[in-house]
Amino acid sequence: MANYARGAGSRLQVGKETTYGQAATPTVQMNFLSESLTQEIIRETEDSLVLAKTKRSMDVMSHNSSGDFNVILKPENLKQLLHLAMGVESSPAAKDGTDFTYEHQFTLIGAEGSLPSFTAVIDRKVAVPAYTGLKVSTLSMEASSGDYIRMTASLQGSGKEEAGSLENLDAPVLKAFRFVNGSLTIDGTEFAQVTAVNLNIDNQLDEGEQTLGSGYYRDEGEHNEREVSVSIDCFYNAAANTIREEKYKADGATAAISMTFETPEEIEPGEKYRFTVELPNVVITDASPNVAGREKIDLTIEGEALETDLEEAITVTVYDDDDNTAF
Repeated sequence: MANYARGAGSRLQVGKETTYGQAATPTVQMNFLSESLTQEIIRETEDSLVLAKTKRSMDVMSHNSSGDFNVILKPENLKQLLHLAMGVESSPAAKDGTDFTYEHQFTLIGAEGSLPSFTAVIDRKVAVPAYTGLKVSTLSMEASSGDYIRMTASLQGSGKEEAGSLENLDAPVLKAFRFVNGSLTIDGTEFAQVTAVNLNIDNQLDEGEQTLGSGYYRDEGEHNEREVSVSIDCFYNAAANTIREEKYKADGATAAISMTFETPEEIEPGEKYRFTVELPNVVITDASPNVAGREKIDLTIEGEALETDLEEAITVTVYDDDDNTAF
């Protein structure tokens, strides 16, 4: 047997915390591809004027933890990622005209609330560490032609790494969300010649502070004014040029962007596992086509989602067979 560890068969499990920084029992197993969570131990040396050939000592001052993990998106993991990154989940409701299909709606938590914190436990074969007090700093979705839908959660934590324990949880088994059969509309009109879509939710999370009460670790980090951005790679055609002329070049104009992705599996006849992203007020911040050679001219449309008194900046609705909330 090889005397080294391999990533094949590793597991990453998460559990929502009741109290910030106190380890929670994992309840969900992620369909993860890789992770980079780490504990950083900050050491300092005395800035004395005593002459020495080298530093004489280094003392531990504080701990920090950060990193990310990325997943191929499956129905069993989507609600949990959205709940942790966005903060507000409506009560699941049966979809009209269906027997077993439920709607879960997610929006951004307000300034008066706190994003949920969670514990991540990772099977690294040689050791099983648990990272506590984690919050989602950014959540990024990548959808490109010929591929699965992928998400990356970038995290900040309390600085604690401790021995963890894996639970006997089911691995995600439903088919993953794919680019094929996805759709995107701008102002209600289908925008078909799209080759990639990227969505990014940046919670502008602060790192928390080391206080006398927190010891070596950090107290709870909080989100600030969020940034929700979208990037659409497409062919440069008449429809794309209309967006450029009427939305990018026009002062004060916004576009309503909606996208839907699904799996090939059905919850019940006619109802597939799927999710929709609604961005009703997007300011187009770039749409600049250029000729790069003989091939097709491409255009990347970039925008930032805004909220209004009547509409959320972003609303994500998930359709699945589960009448429970994410956690």
